[in-house]
Amino acid sequence: MRKTIFFAAALAFMVSACNQPDKTPVQFDDLGQLKVNVRTNAQTKALIETSALENGSELGISVLEAGDADYDGFANYKNIKLTASASGSNQVWTPAFDVLLSTTEGTLYAYYPYSAAVTDIKAVPVETTSQTDYMYGTPVPGLFNKNCAADVVLNHALAAVRFNVVKGSFSGDGQVTDIAVNGQQIANKATMNSLTGVLAAFEGNNERINPAFAPFVLSAGGEVKDIIIIPTGTDGVMTISMTIDGYEIQAQTPAMDFAEGTISEFDLTVNSQSLAIGEVTVTPWSTVDKGNIDIL
Repeated sequence: MRKTIFFAAALAFMVSACNQPDKTPVQFDDLGQLKVNVRTNAQTKALIETSALENGSELGISVLEAGDADYDGFANYKNIKLTASASGSNQVWTPAFDVLLSTTEGTLYAYYPYSAAVTDIKAVPVETTSQTDYMYGTPVPGLFNKNCAADVVLNHALAAVRFNVVKGSFSGDGQVTDIAVNGQQIANKATMNSLTGVLAAFEGNNERINPAFAPFVLSAGGEVKDIIIIPTGTDGVMTISMTIDGYEIQAQTPAMDFAEGTISEFDLTVNSQSLAIGEVTVTPWSTVDKGNIDIL
């Protein structure tokens, strides 16, 4: 059955090429089967902070010619599902169907996670509600029948804020049940160009983003919580809201923007009358130290 499918795909490839007057007819022996290896670039369920994705992970890949044209006229070489099996050095990525390459050079693009609902690979919907760590692949050019292996490096398309919540002079029970952020420079929805990773069509600016998490009790040792955000590339004040013992308290950061692919780290010290924000850092998913915040 596998051989029959492969032959049918190859036959379709040859017929398509023969119908294009500016293309040299493709022979069966001239076809090469694309093979893909995937790894993440730096740190990411919500934040993927490993160099490999889990067994069963799915990517969307596309192979295009120069000028972002369909590869050899094949429109179905866009948004192909690629599925991971096994993990580590034994991990294998399998496409939904054999991707056959001719003598035409193509470039492979990728994004994570795959969605069958994507109709435009230059406008992949992204959002913060699910706290998904959306990623895009560094383009892999120069693929053709004699060079079929593509090593894909995934890059983080969004940004994140990381809070190390520490008990200061706070005298209550210290039960934290909610942490949220909002700011005009933070969006709730956008689109991602899977060819470049560029974000656009921002929606829901300044809406609260507050992912669910298990409640915890303030301690001197601290508790780390991450929130994925969509950066708009503009400056603005970010408001941090925290619900402690049933009461909401807030603190604001100085005006700042958040770069794609970075984690901005904040030390939050909860005192009797203040929430303190200290020094802040950013490194590539990458983290950036954004400082200390004292919460009243």
